[in-house]
Amino acid sequence: MVRKRNKKKAQQKAPEPSDFLMGESSNLMGLITGNTTLPGQKKATLGDVLAHEENARVFMKLAYTSFMMFTIPPAVYYVCLTALPRLYPEMPLNFVQMYGGFGAVGFVLLICIMYVISAFNE
Repeated sequence: MVRKRNKKKAQQKAPEPSDFLMGESSNLMGLITGNTTLPGQKKATLGDVLAHEENARVFMKLAYTSFMMFTIPPAVYYVCLTALPRLYPEMPLNFVQMYGGFGAVGFVLLICIMYVISAFNE
């Protein structure tokens, strides 16, 4: 009787690594590799993957952060170019441009740090 149980355990199909990573519902591994995880399923498209609520939230966070990365640093640079000569008229133009670049790079780093913190909190 012990041998029959061991035989049954040996006949069971071992789970694939994709089952542990993504599960059967999202089919994201199939989207990446171009294959479906289960036979008979249709291939998942990007719209199918984004239809899941958790994926849609992550995509919207990425889109929002990307929008901030393309708008805030140039705005900071041009604000520094216009505000610093008015506040400090004796400052040379190359220093004004340098501080504007430092400010823009600082905001890029700040946005990246905020995105990483929000990703860890999720």
